[in-house]
Amino acid sequence: MLRIVPTAMVGLLTAMVGLLTASCAEPQSDPVFERDLVRKKFEAWRQGTGSPFELLAKDAAWTIEGRGRFAGTFDREALETNVVAPFNALLGKPLRPTTPLLYQDGNTVIAVFGASATLKSGEPYTNRYAWFMTFEGGQIVKVNAFLDLAAFQNALDISNTNRQP
Repeated sequence: MLRIVPTAMVGLLTAMVGLLTASCAEPQSDPVFERDLVRKKFEAWRQGTGSPFELLAKDAAWTIEGRGRFAGTFDREALETNVVAPFNALLGKPLRPTTPLLYQDGNTVIAVFGASATLKSGEPYTNRYAWFMTFEGGQIVKVNAFLDLAAFQNALDISNTNRQP
C-alpha cells in the first residue's frame, strides 16, 4: 500500500499548480519597469527637468475624455500643437504635479494626481487628473485622460478676458 505523507502531497500539488500556471500565463510586460518609468518622469516633471510626455510613442493616441472644445482624441503632434502649447502659453509659472498615486493592470499604468500653476494673469490654476497609459515596448501608445475640463476652460477664459483691452 502506497502511503503519501500530507506535507509531501501539498508540495507536489503546489509544484504542479506552479507548472500549469507558468505554462498557461500570457506573456506580459514588466509592470515594475513601466510603473517606475512613470514615477521617474513625474518626479522629473515636479523638478522641472522632464515630463511623462517624453514616454509617448510617436504614433501615440491621447484621448481627453469628456465634453468641450478640448475633449477628443489627438495624435502626439496635434495634442502638443492644439492643447499643450496653447495652455502652456497662458502660464506665468509652469504646471507642477503632485506625487501621483500609481497603479498598474497588465500593460496599463494609471496615474492619479493633482497639478497647479499660476496663470500670467496672476490667477491660480489647479486641477485633478487620472491618466490611463497603455504601454508597448517601454513607450506609451495610448492615453485616456480624465480632468476637470471646466477648470481647464476657465483658465483659458480668464486669460483671454485679461488680454482684451
